Amino acid sequence: MSEPLAPFKICSAMLENRGIGLGCKIPWPPIKKDFEHFMQLTQGSFESGKKVVCIKGRTTFQNTGEEEKARPNIIKIVISTTLSELPEGADFLVRDFNEAHATASRLYNEGVISDIWVNGGQTVFESAVESPYCAEIHLTEINLTMEVNRFFPKFASHYSAQSDDDFYNTTVEDGGLTYQFKLYRRLPQYSP
Repeated sequence: MSEPLAPFKICSAMLENRGIGLGCKIPWPPIKKDFEHFMQLTQGSFESGKKVVCIKGRTTFQNTGEEEKARPNIIKIVISTTLSELPEGADFLVRDFNEAHATASRLYNEGVISDIWVNGGQTVFESAVESPYCAEIHLTEINLTMEVNRFFPKFASHYSAQSDDDFYNTTVEDGGLTYQFKLYRRLPQYSP
């Protein structure tokens, strides 16, 4: 019998055209407050003595900075159909999103972790957004359009934007860019 699947959350940034990448890179300049927000969400959500899982595709993981890879409270699951060995800095190597979610759920059910985060890229997000176990999407919506070839999937019909917290609805300016932090929660009728 398989383990019960645990809820998870998504954290990403996207442009007005839903763009998240050009080739293997983020096309916009670094946004300090966005990175701080990501670090707070994925690091600050763990309970005493518990870790947090971050699920990433191979390319996203390979482009992750050393500071993020070195975080000891994060269990890193990398999805790849081409790698045969565990990448340096990763804790698990799996073949698809379902296997990643099952691995993270096992850790959740064993009490090892408090949260599961999905951090990209496009193919991973496509699977995650469609899963009934995706409870929340935390998006930094950047008020800019650029040339991209990687996109965040559409998801509006299954989720509701949360408007009861000013943090998630205030326009922020940082490094010449304006953006908003947004929180979307899965509607109950689309949850397990």
